Amino acid sequence: MNRRTFIQASSLTLIASSCATNTAKEKAMYFVGGGSGKKGGLHLYKSIDQGENIELCSIAGEGENHGFQIFHNDTLYTCVNTGSKKDKRYSVQAYKFNPKEENLEKISCFDTAASLCHLAAHDSLLVVTAYGGAYIESFQIAKSGEIQKQLQKYSFIGGSNVNPKRQNAPHPHCFTFDNEGKFGFMPDLGRDLIQAFEIENNKLTYRRDLDYKSAPGAGPRHFTFHPDGMRAYLINELDFTLIAFIYQEGKLTETDNKRCLPKDFTEWNSCADVHVHPNGHYVYASNRGHNSLAIFKIAYDKIDFIKNEPTQGSIPRNFAIHENFALVANQKSDNIIFFDLDPETGMLTYKSKTEGIGMPSCVNLID
Repeated sequence: MNRRTFIQASSLTLIASSCATNTAKEKAMYFVGGGSGKKGGLHLYKSIDQGENIELCSIAGEGENHGFQIFHNDTLYTCVNTGSKKDKRYSVQAYKFNPKEENLEKISCFDTAASLCHLAAHDSLLVVTAYGGAYIESFQIAKSGEIQKQLQKYSFIGGSNVNPKRQNAPHPHCFTFDNEGKFGFMPDLGRDLIQAFEIENNKLTYRRDLDYKSAPGAGPRHFTFHPDGMRAYLINELDFTLIAFIYQEGKLTETDNKRCLPKDFTEWNSCADVHVHPNGHYVYASNRGHNSLAIFKIAYDKIDFIKNEPTQGSIPRNFAIHENFALVANQKSDNIIFFDLDPETGMLTYKSKTEGIGMPSCVNLID
């Protein structure tokens, strides 16, 4: 290679490196917050600098009440309530993200008998949960993401009655697949119970022998698995505890139980959501009332409380934990908070917030 050829090749390399660097810097991060009321709908946000500056791209279903959502196989599924009190309509809807237009396009909608509080998906199976309707319902989803047809519906009866105001009836609060999609688990706040379902060929079969009975009055709410699939965690809404389990082939074995609040806190509180860090070293739980995320260090089958981090808003109903950042939806203060997250220590540092969304109850990263 002569000197002229070398200089040309070096210049091309520098240009390519510069372009690659700029592309990396300018790659946008998108996330969706679901809100209610006049400022409701699916709010699509983006940031090209890891939460330093966040802008609103578009709103889908403006003015509609969009509750819990999940992002699965390039499709966003959402729980929706529309209409007046006398003419209420409940549904589960599917949206595709259009990166060119920076918006969400609705591709399907199925009406449901009651308001939904949770969604879960694995492969081509979608399961929705109705807290007030006391049932779970499954749907088949196409490769395109569209909801194709209703498959099964399980309705529940009974109640714990330990807490008459909250537990006088069944209140299923979520449905969670294990990591392989072989079993699913449904925490029921009203009956202090996690019901287990075996899954084969998109069919749910109730396995009473695998049920987990929680402490009376605990109020099981949300449930999640560790990335290794061999551990799991339950947040109890009413007694503010986080439960750790060892998991094997549908069987949950409780191994630890820790309170999510400071010992001296005596005001009203209600726990809501739980997520494990992708590295498997930390688990987080949200407190509504104390308005904090409780941070726990995972020590195999045990959990060690570290601290409560304020959520910079009121009523953190839902949050999302990613490798080096977290997003928190504060329902009562109408904001979504962006935190930097140190994966080595698990600690959170406030970075920025978005406002203008009404009663955000869920937040999802579009990845």
